[in-house]
Amino acid sequence: MLTSARKEKDMNARRMVFAVGLCMLLFWGTAYGTMGVDDNVPAQELIFPVICEGTIGADNQPVFGTLNTFWSYAETKGQDTYLELVLRDRKGDVLWDYDDHLTPRDVGPNEDPIRDCQSWVKSINLFAQQKLLTTIGGRTILWAT
Repeated sequence: MLTSARKEKDMNARRMVFAVGLCMLLFWGTAYGTMGVDDNVPAQELIFPVICEGTIGADNQPVFGTLNTFWSYAETKGQDTYLELVLRDRKGDVLWDYDDHLTPRDVGPNEDPIRDCQSWVKSINLFAQQKLLTTIGGRTILWAT
């Protein structure tokens, strides 16, 4: 009895793997938002989380760990593009914003303080840095999106 149930369970698992594989083959398509692939639909708003391991030290300055997020963006349509970068806290309040201009086929950011999360946090005022603090699992960390 156990052997028969085990065989049936193995067959169900094989059928599931086959069905997933078949769906992947049938619904294969272009992946948008991937490096090196032009995105044919311009975004009105792009939201991405940033990982920035750190906290505020005793001297009220940010103290960072080893985790950091670096980013870049590109204009792929051959047009002048203006964009606004916004740093929000967990509640969605805007703590900092920056306007950038990309010429055709340009890659940004065009100025330094916004190439990575740690530099970004260091460039904002102390009040905004304090608003990024949150406690997760008993540990106080900086949290931004």
